[in-house]
Amino acid sequence: MKNYFADVKVEHKGIGHFPIRWNRWSPDTIIFKSNRLVKKIMPESNILSYQSKVERDRKCCELMGGTKIQQTSYSGNPYYYYDQDQYRAVHVLLKDWDKTKRKCDYVGANVDFVDRRPNLDSVGNRMTNVDILTYINSMHNPFSHVYCSKSGQWVKDPNSKASPLDEGYRMAYGGQGEGMSMSMEDWDEYLDICKAIRMFLYEVANPVNNEEFDLDQLEELMVA
Repeated sequence: MKNYFADVKVEHKGIGHFPIRWNRWSPDTIIFKSNRLVKKIMPESNILSYQSKVERDRKCCELMGGTKIQQTSYSGNPYYYYDQDQYRAVHVLLKDWDKTKRKCDYVGANVDFVDRRPNLDSVGNRMTNVDILTYINSMHNPFSHVYCSKSGQWVKDPNSKASPLDEGYRMAYGGQGEGMSMSMEDWDEYLDICKAIRMFLYEVANPVNNEEFDLDQLEELMVA
């Protein structure tokens, strides 16, 4: 199966559709947390199984060739860990994909952009690390609160008109304080990747999850 993000073209409004402007990251560093849906739609090399953020980071540092460092425990036994000097990834955690647990009808994503490598600018000045939390949420059919005269309480009332699949996704940005600034090229790349993940949600993840997309067609779309 081909990596969707290798050839995807994102829209630059009023100009056209263009490939992602890769700079810090690459298609190989788009890492999805493993689940049943992800295993159907992403190559195995872009999937990682973990239970916590600490475990996620530890596994990524090892997979990406971080420097192996030996330490000695209090009992005198040696142990190893992997430095973060090669650690870069765009971690994607799909949410509301499990129909038995979902809170809305559309698959969303929490995205964590990470780059802990030592980066330098054109004259050798140290560039800061990156750690950006981003949320691509479904606002297709938002609830409003209305007063119920029978119960005397305010209740949630879903909007009867759902937004089109591509239009209903909204993005929220968090993390990455003032001390972790990026270049304009980094921002261009960040936005391109966010657009691509949003496209992946409405072009692939949602149709497959709702059994509206034939997996044979998916193979044709994503096979190299």
